[in-house]
Amino acid sequence: MRERGVNVRVTMAQSIGSVVADTDSLWRSRWLSDTTPLVRRILIMTAWQARAVGALDGGEASLDTNPDVRIRIAMIDGAAAAGVDQHVRRIVPRLADADGRVRAAALMALAWYGSCSTGYGRP
Repeated sequence: MRERGVNVRVTMAQSIGSVVADTDSLWRSRWLSDTTPLVRRILIMTAWQARAVGALDGGEASLDTNPDVRIRIAMIDGAAAAGVDQHVRRIVPRLADADGRVRAAALMALAWYGSCSTGYGRP
């Protein structure tokens, strides 16, 4: 992203899902063009909402195991916010992550999702 201001880049990351197909290579190019943690977090969240996480750097599996704790936590938050049971089930393995911050994020995401009226494990 060429804009210098982080607020502009965050807004662009928030908006990409409404104008780009879930398989479009623009997802990956946006991912590679901006390494700012906040922008990448927003891009992950937006990709979850657009069901395009697989189009980001290396796909979902590599982001789940990314060495950067912030990326792994963003994957958890994005999956929970997407609110789809199959995605929330992907959070459960993060409870065994080596980093306590990731485990805490997974636990909070499952607690939040479980408190929803259509939450995980509810009839």
